[in-house]
Amino acid sequence: LLHACLSGRPPARLLVVVTPGGDLFGNAVEEVDLAGRQIQLGADHQQAVPLDLALDDLRAVAQVADRSFATGHLLYTIAMAIHEDADLLNLAIRHYEAAAARHPDAPWVSRNIGLAYASVGRWNQALAAYLNALKHTPYDADLHTDAGFAWQRTGHPAPAVESYRAAIRLNPHAGRAHNYLGTLLMEKGQLDDAVLEFHHALESEPTSALAAYNLGLVLEAKGLREDAMATWESFLQKGGAVPDQGGWSLKIREAAARLKHAADPSSVTAVPTSAR
Repeated sequence: LLHACLSGRPPARLLVVVTPGGDLFGNAVEEVDLAGRQIQLGADHQQAVPLDLALDDLRAVAQVADRSFATGHLLYTIAMAIHEDADLLNLAIRHYEAAAARHPDAPWVSRNIGLAYASVGRWNQALAAYLNALKHTPYDADLHTDAGFAWQRTGHPAPAVESYRAAIRLNPHAGRAHNYLGTLLMEKGQLDDAVLEFHHALESEPTSALAAYNLGLVLEAKGLREDAMATWESFLQKGGAVPDQGGWSLKIREAAARLKHAADPSSVTAVPTSAR
């Protein structure tokens, strides 16, 4: 993006892929319209940012970014693209750590090293990195969500709930925060509140198979099997063809088949497996 924007003859339009937490605005950068002098932000905040303003931020990053961070970020991006390669992730972490030693208060360094730690299950270190980033960017909903998940994975549900609620206050359409909060509420037996959160998650991200799966599960837990089945079938009809990394669409099909068989044990239903 820097090369395209700052070179003498950039293309008129770019499609940009930004890894989670790797952008400059707290949102996914979806498209750069160089001819129209705008950068289009992602689904959470559908808005265009003037390109001149964005370039100021890009130049500021370029002035403080060093080779360690750039190398770490490149390795992390490649590792995540090839099924979270552990060797590359650990190599990326070493470069991120070198960058953090030079820029301990840079929020983008802390956020990215937190994501890298999380990807290899080093949740205590991920949490520390997220909390450090939040000292400097307290209004970042995605960062609050990441911190909440790290709190959750380290066995601290109360601060996790607080982090998710902080994210939702900052961005009511934070689908991940709604989904993770719903999961915690469901574990605590607060099923009605969990249903609301999963509904919000699905409204914010209609193609989220994880949110649809969780909503069906909590409805089933409440004894509302027909509602659970309707939720899963509706999702499969509308968004089931959208690929998802966690295989949640497959889990929805399996859960729907299980409910159908429970309702009519004599029916013969093929249950999908990951091998097919």
